Amino acid sequence: EKLGLSKALLSIRQAINDTLEGLRDWKPESIRDLDVALRNDGYVTITELRRRYATRYKAILKRGALRNEEDYYLVKDTLDDVESPIDGDEREYLGQMVLAFDSKRSP
Repeated sequence: EKLGLSKALLSIRQAINDTLEGLRDWKPESIRDLDVALRNDGYVTITELRRRYATRYKAILKRGALRNEEDYYLVKDTLDDVESPIDGDEREYLGQMVLAFDSKRSP
């Protein structure tokens, strides 16, 4: 209540992103098992969340700019992952977006 709905949603989205990051090394069969359990309990599956975040990532690349903190942390986490399969040009492009966003946030 103290933070407001928009801040709470941002925190939830970041928690989802962190969870997806933590599940990156899970075996596909483990993800399938977790998806089944989540689906049976009426929750969104990990596979669906990954699809949604991949769509957001592609939109960021196409737009060439970060609009909010959620975009920022999605890109920042990608850059911080040294084993990420992105190439050097994409890494540089993302880094420029992060720097531009940081400069807007800082007084």
